[in-house]
Amino acid sequence: MKKIFIILSIVIVSALYSNAADDIVPAKGFTWGGDIGSTIDFSSSGKSSIDAEMNFGYKCPYFKVIGVGAGIHTCLSSNNTFIPVFALLRTSFSSKPKLCFLELKGSYSFNSLGNVSQSAPFGSIGLGCNLYRNSKFSSHIILSYNFYKINDFTTDDNKNVDAEDMHAVSIRIGINF
Repeated sequence: MKKIFIILSIVIVSALYSNAADDIVPAKGFTWGGDIGSTIDFSSSGKSSIDAEMNFGYKCPYFKVIGVGAGIHTCLSSNNTFIPVFALLRTSFSSKPKLCFLELKGSYSFNSLGNVSQSAPFGSIGLGCNLYRNSKFSSHIILSYNFYKINDFTTDDNKNVDAEDMHAVSIRIGINF
């Protein structure tokens, strides 16, 4: 496990410091965009989902986006829906354009687990690559690890359910203006 973490760290650091194919200087100001993709549940609880997210925030040379967003993650094989409302940070840690960037999300997720509604923490860390960029918009692809806290709950027929937290990997494609 330690070797995997070290190798993954080296890959992320080298990707973040690689040069982008173009030298377009990012503009400052308001930005908004959206992502679509899919999440694969690695906790074996049948919660893999199709995802759609929107974000709004500020962009400058150091930050691709620093802002807020919300999404809807609808599970494919169960009647579960996750609605994360999050703070978002996308950065390459450089004022010069880079091919890759780091994405961090921290939030609260409003979860609908069948007939049970709850809210719990949500977090995500990912690595993104710019696909296309010009002065008006940019497109990207992101691979990320997601953590959903799922609280224990009682069903309508008074059965206690010991819920497991969800660990997942998602891949999304998106655009920002």
